[in-house]
Amino acid sequence: MIAIIKNIFKANPEASKIVLKGECSNCGRNVEINITPTSGEVGLQSGALLESSPDKYFAKCPDCYTVISLITHHFHLKKTKRRLRAG
Repeated sequence: MIAIIKNIFKANPEASKIVLKGECSNCGRNVEINITPTSGEVGLQSGALLESSPDKYFAKCPDCYTVISLITHHFHLKKTKRRLRAG
């Protein structure tokens, strides 16, 4: 995904921002993700763009992405603690 976005900026060097508009895959709210080039990578604001499989992506609004990130982080910690206790 990052390679595709970088190629878009390379092909359009005058572009300072790419705006992707869609719906949040969780709550259905409108999402407008602003993508800007940074030193070596790209920055996303106002939402998240996630890859579900090769060449398939979905958007999340900031609120849903925050909730999913917290849940993922919580389960990762629980899993890590369980492995540490088992060893």
